[in-house]
Amino acid sequence: MSEKVLIISLMKSDVILLIDTLKYEGFDVQSTSDSANALNTVLSYEPDLVLIDIMLPMFSGFELCKIIKNNKYTKTLPVIIFSKKNDSYEIKRSFEAGASDFVKEPFNEGEVILRIRKAIKDNQTIKALAERLDNEQLSKFDNVIYPRNILDSFLNKEIQKNLRKGSDLTFLIVDVQWDIKEDAKASCMKDIGNQIIKSLREYDIISKYNDNKYGILLQDTSSKEHELIRGRLLDSIEKIVENVKNKPRINIAAYSNSVNESITPEAIYGFTERALAKDIEL
Repeated sequence: MSEKVLIISLMKSDVILLIDTLKYEGFDVQSTSDSANALNTVLSYEPDLVLIDIMLPMFSGFELCKIIKNNKYTKTLPVIIFSKKNDSYEIKRSFEAGASDFVKEPFNEGEVILRIRKAIKDNQTIKALAERLDNEQLSKFDNVIYPRNILDSFLNKEIQKNLRKGSDLTFLIVDVQWDIKEDAKASCMKDIGNQIIKSLREYDIISKYNDNKYGILLQDTSSKEHELIRGRLLDSIEKIVENVKNKPRINIAAYSNSVNESITPEAIYGFTERALAKDIEL
């Protein structure tokens, strides 16, 4: 069965060419420029991936991506945003809106197809891993740093478990603020990720939250325990970066509280991000 791609964009020449190329490569492709009804199109077509132009009538591509990610039926759907601009601000906003990837116009069709296939494959892998989660306890996968979009599945399971047990849920964001070049940053972020793995317990869940952040789900951890873990983690990361030129600034923010029926992963992310912003301002 062909993988289904929905393109939400005005019908520009490069978009038309991309549609033809995708069809030639065996994809089932549907397109629309009606951003106001795009969510209904997503729900009825049930694509494997959505490709969204930033410049749309009614909604921007960022807003539309957020709408898709905030809908319970489409929140795990991979979204790729594209734009003629390629500055860091556009890319940052795309990932903050929940996009899996960002590509620039005019398209390199070969590259876009590779990115589409990778995003679909990653999402299929995430679904398969999520199905392996036990209802009572998350599976233990050692030394794995998950992509951001698997966090929802882990957090949803942890929320349900904590509701039954009446225990606290603890989620951390490790933020690394850089003043160094991208190639050096990537190498150091990998070292930091490996150090986080070494510093935590085998059943804690670690995710690459975005280019500068790691997200960590601490299982079966009280508010008092999370402060000890947070301090130990900060010390271990500081040792990794102490000799780095233009040493990065490390901040760790936490959500650690009891949960209720209305709590969602998005709410937990939002609370932790606000706590992080407050720490940085201080």
